[in-house]
Amino acid sequence: MKNINWKPEKPISQLIEELEKIKSSMDEDNFKCWCDRFMSNLPSAQLPGDIRTQYPIWAMDNQGFCLVGPEGDEIEHIDSIMEFYA
Repeated sequence: MKNINWKPEKPISQLIEELEKIKSSMDEDNFKCWCDRFMSNLPSAQLPGDIRTQYPIWAMDNQGFCLVGPEGDEIEHIDSIMEFYA
């Protein structure tokens, strides 16, 4: 299985690039299997303890931008997420 070479100090857009590289190197079934095993363990800055959402936040960079959504292919800022779910 492929490993992620991303740290929260880097922009979240670079994490999406890493995920796209992994996706392009696997067939769809293997990528889904990889996601099931590893998406919840992506490196991340510490999320606020009081955040509650109805969709997953997979990772956050140090600037507060988050990889979100069921497919893990959207970016939202933590402030927007917290405001929406307040």
